[in-house]
Amino acid sequence: MAQILLERYDDFTGGLNLRADQFLLAKNESPDMLNVEIDPRGGVFSRGAMQRLNTTAVSGTWAPDKLHAFYGATPTIMLANSTKVYRSTGGNFSTLAYSSGNDIATTNAHGASFANWGSTLYISTGATATAGYKWNTTDTYA
Repeated sequence: MAQILLERYDDFTGGLNLRADQFLLAKNESPDMLNVEIDPRGGVFSRGAMQRLNTTAVSGTWAPDKLHAFYGATPTIMLANSTKVYRSTGGNFSTLAYSSGNDIATTNAHGASFANWGSTLYISTGATATAGYKWNTTDTYA
């Protein structure tokens, strides 16, 4: 049976090397490094972890299709699925409504489309939709 050969490497000062021929790499270089940072003095440490943004389930059909960063008065992440538009400023996502109790509904299978112009976000809900919307982060409704 074949034996596993182990080699110890303590020197990572070579860091990441993207040469086409990996056989030309030095012992202290790597062709691929994921989720690690290289310290200039030769150390390797893992990158910071991710944090769960949305701690509660989003209701309705969950088929997220688009994330859009919107930098209005308050930085907001917009999420579009096949039926609704959601927003988050760093906590749980909530639906974006055009009036009290009336969420923006999309008719496009890929959800709403977003475009920024200054501090205004323009929302298109599909070719067969009845309305487009514009929204500022300081407004309650679109």
